[in-house]
Amino acid sequence: MEVCDIDGDGANELIAGTDDNEIRICSAAGDILCESKQTDKVTFLRHITGKSFAFGLANGTVGVYDYDKGVLTRKWRVKSKHALNAIAVFDMTGANPSLRC
Repeated sequence: MEVCDIDGDGANELIAGTDDNEIRICSAAGDILCESKQTDKVTFLRHITGKSFAFGLANGTVGVYDYDKGVLTRKWRVKSKHALNAIAVFDMTGANPSLRC
């Protein structure tokens, strides 16, 4: 699970990965804002910045989604032969001050 203001309205939402292979975004009131079916169990979620978050699946897939007005748009995805142990987010180029360590 990840708690963040993914829609920019000033209130936190909950991004949850489920055992039934879904990513769900819920409002503070408990309403489901959107759902996205995945190819395996969601094991990692990490807010990146603004409306973007990273995800990892049990089968080694890792990728990034953007959220906008109830729609998730996959920006990229890579499937690995290796199991994921963690997802970390950082800015390698220094372009985003909010991601500096």
